Amino acid sequence: MLLANRVTVQNEEIAALGSPDGAADAVLIDIPRDAHGAHSAKVCLRRSMTLANSQLSCNGVAYLSGVSASDRNLGIHLEWQSSTELAIRYQEATTVYLYYSTFIWPNSGRRFFRGGMSLTPIHVKLVRTDVVGKNRGDVTPDPHSIYKQVWNAVFNLI
Repeated sequence: MLLANRVTVQNEEIAALGSPDGAADAVLIDIPRDAHGAHSAKVCLRRSMTLANSQLSCNGVAYLSGVSASDRNLGIHLEWQSSTELAIRYQEATTVYLYYSTFIWPNSGRRFFRGGMSLTPIHVKLVRTDVVGKNRGDVTPDPHSIYKQVWNAVFNLI
């Protein structure tokens, strides 16, 4: 018998914002203490017909480490600029990762699923803002991330 003493940190969904066409939700998840001991946040996308607080069905698109815990939303604001464009605005973070500049839904061989809602790719960008919300600049994503994601999407269809 194997016994392991494993400490787990409870993540909490603190905000969810539906896309204008109702096909997806952008979700902000609070991570009080990550592996490096920093207060962090994860942003993920889930299909809107998924149960709320179901983090297993949420596909991570960005991770922000070392965020401020001074307000409820950690200084992060999710903003849908259209049904296919999501801006993640943040005030401060020590490290930011944009996993996908263009997110393609896994196993979405069809363009539509239940109810005829679109599963078109979603373009994601991280924007650093100052306290009053003015842009400081976009984060440049890994130029190869779209190729990795397309490869994974094609591989999952086989």
